[in-house]
Amino acid sequence: MNHKTLRKLVLLSADGTLSEQEQALAQKHIKECARCAADLQRLSKIQQTVKEFPAPKVRPFFAQRVMAEYRASAKERFWTVFEGIPRPLLFAALSVSIMLIFLTIPQSARETESLNLFTQFYSTEVPYSLESDEQALAFLIKNELPSTTGERQ
Repeated sequence: MNHKTLRKLVLLSADGTLSEQEQALAQKHIKECARCAADLQRLSKIQQTVKEFPAPKVRPFFAQRVMAEYRASAKERFWTVFEGIPRPLLFAALSVSIMLIFLTIPQSARETESLNLFTQFYSTEVPYSLESDEQALAFLIKNELPSTTGERQ
């Protein structure tokens, strides 16, 4: 067992929440590791100091009042709409929605041809000046690309 796991067992042993086997492992580690033994001693002192303080007095029905206020504030939150729906169903619906969005994004041939036109225009050694419609049409005819409206002649 690694030191990190044994250290957790040592600290949990102060609360008395370990099984007999785990408690034996913790006690063995305390004998072998001075650092963990010192930490356990400090933790025990802290627990003893806390026990010396009187327990706070809570007014009657405190928990019920806190929960009532929490429920009232929950009505104002957006996510309370989804409280009745099981989480796996929500995640599945969200996943399907995202897939449908990506599947419906149009990827037409016209977009691909426009990208080719853009790439061809900027990859030529002499940049073209397409300041008028006639110059753009001449470029399209020269490069045998369809017009940007998608119509074929």
